[in-house]
Parts: sequence; C-alpha cells; structure tokens
Amino acid sequence: MLEKVRMPELEKIDRPNLGDKIDIRLFRALSLFSLRDVVGEDASKTLAYAGGKALGRRTKFKEFEEFLQWMEEKGIARTKSFTFDSEKGIGNLILFETLSSAGLPNLGKPACSFETGLISGVIERLKDRRCLVREIRCYGKGDNECEFYIEVLDVPAYLKRM
Repeated sequence: MLEKVRMPELEKIDRPNLGDKIDIRLFRALSLFSLRDVVGEDASKTLAYAGGKALGRRTKFKEFEEFLQWMEEKGIARTKSFTFDSEKGIGNLILFETLSSAGLPNLGKPACSFETGLISGVIERLKDRRCLVREIRCYGKGDNECEFYIEVLDVPAYLKRM
C-alpha cells in the first residue's frame, strides 16, 4: 500500500490544530540517535542519505534554483551560494541553517547525510546523470556553514530495464 503513495498525497495535511510544523529536534533525534542505535552509525548515515536521495528523485523541479527555494520554504536549509560549471559538470553549494546540523557541537565529522542525498537525487533527476555530492564543510565538523562539492558523472542516472 505504501508504494502507491505519491508526493501530492504527502502534501495533504489534515491537522487543523497542529498544522504542518514539527520540532526539528525530533528529526535530529531520529537521524542522529534512533537510527544509529538500531542499525549502527554507518548504516544510519546510509539510510539518511538514501532517504534524501529517493525523495530528491521523486521531485519535479525544472531548475536547481527552484529546488533551493523549496528547501528554504520547507525549512531544510538556506542557500548562501551556488555555482555550477555546465561544461565541466562541477558545482559548489553552500548552505546555512541546515536541518541536520546547524547549531550542533563539533562532532568531528559531517552530519548532513540527508541533505547530501537530497541534493544528489534532485541533480540526478534534473541532469539524468549519476551525481557525486560530497559534504566538505559542516557544522558537525565545527564549521559555520555546510559546503557541498557536486560532480555530475557521464553515467546515466537510471538504467533502463530490458
């Protein structure tokens, strides 16, 4: 039954008193503690990344800038800068106030696995090519913003079934 749920159905909220808001600490508790306690740290990062990527692939944005605006509207992150060299297929994205890590203490490692996967999924959908996204700076590493290196690979995003 869950496989039949599409993005438009997720947009419908029937919470007349609570609305569509949820405390960000619940998301962080789920992604940073609960998943880690159940499946281990590496697997929890993989699940957060894969979940973000799956969501990104389901989006219908026409331009990456439209996605960046949506991220701010949904409270996922605010964009400081975005550059992309279409010829080389290489870009750089700097975000702040990120959902996963803004305000966290220095953990010594990146903490934005969900955002990394989300960015990758959106770009793969837009470019129809596999994409490498790597977080190179993060609040979780003691930085004051999160920076993502983006590389679009010369490999089709989805292999067609025979």
